[in-house]
Amino acid sequence: MMQCMKYLMIRVFLALLLFAACRSNDIEPQKLTYQEILNKYHSQGLPGIVALIKKPGEEKWVGAAGFSNVEQATAMSTQSILYGASVGKLFCAVAILKLVESGVIALDDLAHNYLPDDTVARLPNGHTVTIRQLLSHRSGIPNFDLNLAFHEDVRNDPFSITTSDLTAYEFDQAPLFPAGQGHHYSSTGYEVLAQVIDKATGLPHQQYYTSAIIEPLGLQHTFYKDQAGYPNPQGLVKSYFDVDENGTLDDVSAINNHLTNILTGSDGIIASVEDYDRFLTALFDGKLLPPTLFEQMTTWNETNDPNYQSGLGLFRGKTPYGFRVGHVGGSLGAGIDVFYFPDSDTTIITATNVGTFIQSSYSDTYKQFYAELLDAVFAQ
Repeated sequence: MMQCMKYLMIRVFLALLLFAACRSNDIEPQKLTYQEILNKYHSQGLPGIVALIKKPGEEKWVGAAGFSNVEQATAMSTQSILYGASVGKLFCAVAILKLVESGVIALDDLAHNYLPDDTVARLPNGHTVTIRQLLSHRSGIPNFDLNLAFHEDVRNDPFSITTSDLTAYEFDQAPLFPAGQGHHYSSTGYEVLAQVIDKATGLPHQQYYTSAIIEPLGLQHTFYKDQAGYPNPQGLVKSYFDVDENGTLDDVSAINNHLTNILTGSDGIIASVEDYDRFLTALFDGKLLPPTLFEQMTTWNETNDPNYQSGLGLFRGKTPYGFRVGHVGGSLGAGIDVFYFPDSDTTIITATNVGTFIQSSYSDTYKQFYAELLDAVFAQ
């Protein structure tokens, strides 16, 4: 009888252990794959998403979810052409630094040496700002992205806006601070830098982008002004935004495409996720700039955000997994993050075809997607 009781107690104990193990498995959150995360956030409202992940010891992963064209139910592809928005500033910064490398300009040159007199006279800090200060957003020049007149024009008559208007929005305004004595992110400053390249090379700056960056790196799916099909190459995604704030996405492709076409040093690049990766990898592998200039590019200045520091065209931001270095982009109908994590030698590039420049439930969803993807990448 005692033996039977002992046997019964052992069976009950083992059953309790098995039940506890099953309960533990039940409550442990299931780890999603990268593709499942993309699918999840497409189902939560993002029209289309693309991501590229490179980690040491692992094969590069590239995936897509959702639609590049919602109306035609065209699947988003890893080969889709994506708006770079402010990632274009990184291309502009590299172009400027390559001119420094060749001795055509110097970082501490006054920008007015390369600008028309009427622009210098009306541009805040026009007589005192240097090329280095323009690159590092320490120019004191207000940002036309925040100008109410620009916002009104985008809302009411976007197709009337021209490239020259972008700088002119800030003409005759007071500088935010003396050049070099503060930090303020300024797309206006990068429009000015494109003009500097025009003057310094004696050619349209897009030709220099092509000869100095796009062709040497073999970026066959990168488009900026001079490439065939620009600004609407084959494979370009459609752009969406909730214009009326009613929870329904509107097709804003025509406006987003026009703005991309007129923007210069501050924007204008469109490319595949693979080409964004080739560009970023070449920069960090020393294939674009010599070490001395890359060191200058990655000399960090404090900004108004304690989590971010500014270099020359690059930003360094804090994450739970170490610093990320690169650039974020957001426009009326697109969002993108192009970043390298030097502590772990990891590259993560993500993009969507819904606007993230203006805060909305969709931009919040994209941020949640990005945070969950980072957790998945670094938890493995």
